[in-house]
Amino acid sequence: MSDRPTSGDDALYSRIGIDGQSHALMLEQAARIAQLGYFVFNVRQSIVEVCSVRHAAIFGQTPQEFIASVSGLEGEMEMIHPEDRNLLREAYQRLLQGETIEMEYRFFRPDRSLGYIREIVAPEVSATGEIVRGLGSSLDVTDARRAEERRAQANRLAALGELTAGVAHDVNNILAVVMGNAELLQQEAGGELTDQLLTEIVTASKRGGTLTRSLLNFAQKATIRPVALDLGEETARAVAMFERTSLKKPTMIVDRAPAAIPIFADRDNLQSVILNILINALDAIREGGTIRVRAETAAASPMVAIGEYACLSIRDDGQGIAAQNLARVTEPFFTTKPRSKGSGLGLSMAAGFMRQLGGEIAIESEPDVGTCVRLFFPLHRGKCTAAAPAPAGDSTKFDKLHLLLLEDEASIRNVLLRNLRSWGFTVTATANAEEALLAIDGATFDLALLDNHVPGAVTGAEIAAQIKARHPATPTILLTGLAKPGTGGEGSGIDLVLAKPVPAPELRAAITTLLETATSARRRTVNPEV
Repeated sequence: MSDRPTSGDDALYSRIGIDGQSHALMLEQAARIAQLGYFVFNVRQSIVEVCSVRHAAIFGQTPQEFIASVSGLEGEMEMIHPEDRNLLREAYQRLLQGETIEMEYRFFRPDRSLGYIREIVAPEVSATGEIVRGLGSSLDVTDARRAEERRAQANRLAALGELTAGVAHDVNNILAVVMGNAELLQQEAGGELTDQLLTEIVTASKRGGTLTRSLLNFAQKATIRPVALDLGEETARAVAMFERTSLKKPTMIVDRAPAAIPIFADRDNLQSVILNILINALDAIREGGTIRVRAETAAASPMVAIGEYACLSIRDDGQGIAAQNLARVTEPFFTTKPRSKGSGLGLSMAAGFMRQLGGEIAIESEPDVGTCVRLFFPLHRGKCTAAAPAPAGDSTKFDKLHLLLLEDEASIRNVLLRNLRSWGFTVTATANAEEALLAIDGATFDLALLDNHVPGAVTGAEIAAQIKARHPATPTILLTGLAKPGTGGEGSGIDLVLAKPVPAPELRAAITTLLETATSARRRTVNPEV
């Protein structure tokens, strides 16, 4: 069948110097420029009589293949998405009543990829007044719809992130009260059963803190402390821990570049992200399955800005992820596993963590073939940092030291007061920004422990900056349930950020380290040779 339209106006075009063939070529060229397809549908026989190259190409076919594959409105309509088949049937019923129809529907290409098409079809009326054909134009809108879906997904996740962050912040404050009071009771309690019960309360509070940090990672509002790391070295450490702790022993293939791959990331969060992805892969594979891990540099990422990137890919040959679930796997609490095997936070935490670093996560999967998760990190041109041991608790006393405490939650403030005073501090406790500002106007402090989100027009971080402006040597700690990376650092007024809930031993160790650093700095200022 001809792919070129015919026209009853050929004689007219001939008189003005344009023959029918030229008219057809011009029409084809105009349609190509506009990226429009066109077709003629015989409504009596339910067949396609004419199909342009562009229209067929939208469906991934040649015109001949498309004409042969159209089964009519009463047939199976296998190319059309099942949910959209009735839409076509109803639209063509309106066409038979003389109405020009406009519709958009989904279809499947021969490779079963999903596309979107918009069509406008006008009725052709015979001399007897009967509708005999539909003359249609078509436009491939797949890319536009995919972009809209991505924007909608991004907006939905952003809104979900704000809600998640708010909930996590409030839960962190509750956990801080529970953990703090349990720790205080541990100091006073006697008896094996009481000690055991209090230990379980503290342990549960720590687990709750881990959960909320995962939520804050998803919302890109977690407290992170990025340092220069070697992606290959950190991957090897995570894989080694994974292999030591896994009951099921998959075949592990680790490809690591011989040279260092420098990135800038929070070590603890990076280890957690890698382990979560490895655990997902382990759950997906069958007995004797394979997990391949590869750390390398990549010229560019298909999902983030142009530049040089480090790429960590974790590929498994497991059961894969169904197409309808792939777009949702980074949502918090979405999981295809039984609830006993996962919370649905692993990939959401990974996605938020990567976006905080200026990178991205890309996930490809095919059912019964496997899944590949790629993490793209901006390359960092700096010296990598060796892993540091966790700070240990100590029994240092802080007698004669004056501390400013800012915390609006009375229950948290009381817990902190009891601990700080028991460690020897003299504490000036304030409940809002105005009280804290009055305190720093009238006194000098050896240390400031500040909640960031407090009543008043000024944040804890801004109060820290004012303290530094008056007394640059005063150490400041921001204690918060919600903080973004970059809160601390040179010029910010903050020496350390701690995320709630903070166990008392960790808080005490952090204070000790900070005060020792400040003391050493003052000694060097007085005696540069020290």
